[in-house]
Amino acid sequence: MLIATKIILFTGYISRDLKPENLVLEEEENILSNIKIIDFGTSKILNPNETIKELTGTAYYIAPEVIGNNYNYKCDIWSCGVIMFVLLTGTIPFAGKSNEEIMKKVKIGIVKYNNPIWNKISNDAKDLLKLMLAYNPSKRITAEEALNSIWIVKHSHKFDYNFENLSLSLNNLRTFRAHINFQRAALSFIAKKFTSKDEEKRLRDVFTRLDSNNDGQLSRDELIEGFKLTNSDEEAAIRRVDRIMKNIDLNKNNSIDYNG
Repeated sequence: MLIATKIILFTGYISRDLKPENLVLEEEENILSNIKIIDFGTSKILNPNETIKELTGTAYYIAPEVIGNNYNYKCDIWSCGVIMFVLLTGTIPFAGKSNEEIMKKVKIGIVKYNNPIWNKISNDAKDLLKLMLAYNPSKRITAEEALNSIWIVKHSHKFDYNFENLSLSLNNLRTFRAHINFQRAALSFIAKKFTSKDEEKRLRDVFTRLDSNNDGQLSRDELIEGFKLTNSDEEAAIRRVDRIMKNIDLNKNNSIDYNG
């Protein structure tokens, strides 16, 4: 069964962290229908022509201009494009062994369509995706334009599917681990449930102070320096950080972002 995804972005609001983990499916009469966005911890209200300079988001889905610290709501369109890329192929357009490596590729912004699965994906879908992943935000499609695209309009109520393509995508999705795993989702859920808004703000402030190079993640060295500020000697700081990294660094890239 194909689920036609429509992510409605409200005028004036910017999420800055759209990713599969922050999307939930609403079920009505045993049919998966509406997609809802959750976790608005990084969201902001933007005035017309206003831009933001704060680096935030998840490396896989972050837009190039966010890394350049000058962006607007079009960064959410980019993130939706990455999500669409994953849903169609089960792969990520910008992969790497660390957030730094991923973000370097994102900053260059070259999306490759050389996976064999693209031969079985319609030109309408590829055309929409290229407009959502346009490197220049001014040339990037808007949410309204995306919802009125040929591919969305044509397939929103379609029920005859190419099951060979769906099977290939599902197999790819099984191998696509990235941040989408149960353990990470469970830890995030627990953290949200037992952390108040004020506590979350204080934790984010601490994270920002420790993030000395402002790359949106904490490296092992940054954490060690942080623990040394609490009067811990270097050896004790290293032991504590290594224990933390073992339990929190779920994707084993030797760093942690604010979301875990």
